[in-house]
Amino acid sequence: MTKNIYQKLIEVRKAVPYLQKSSQGHQYQYVGSSAVLGALRDKLDEQGLVLFPKVLDAKTSIHTVENKDKYGNLKASSTYFTELTMEFMWVDAETSESITIPFYAQGIDTGGEKGVGKALTYAEKYFLLKQFNIPTDQDDPDSFQNKIENSTPNFISEEQAAELKGYAG
Repeated sequence: MTKNIYQKLIEVRKAVPYLQKSSQGHQYQYVGSSAVLGALRDKLDEQGLVLFPKVLDAKTSIHTVENKDKYGNLKASSTYFTELTMEFMWVDAETSESITIPFYAQGIDTGGEKGVGKALTYAEKYFLLKQFNIPTDQDDPDSFQNKIENSTPNFISEEQAAELKGYAG
């Protein structure tokens, strides 16, 4: 029996239950684009699914900020903010059945020339993470909210409360 495109997408989703944040940013860890693609590629190939990204619209805005350097000289720096309106189309290579899904992406660049590339990389990575419901951290927002809702608050003692009231009074 031949699977339809939805059944094949579910088979891909079953293959990747979790991805560890292993790349390091300035002040955070993240899952890299290559890790997402690497985790999914074999299963996508096995199912005969091909993904086609299509940019429908692109907008770039420039934001300039002026500040002084350590010598008091006025310096201007520009940031290029690129927004893409996109579609991703899944195609089943066996049956030619397809599904098209709209998506939005953005990229920020200081030189201006890499904004579209950054937005495309962002789009591909997050589209795949969301398409296949792949969690990337045990402390994702949903997990954190569940911890709060299912925990017992740790109240301060009466002595601590009295001490605080003394400071406040």
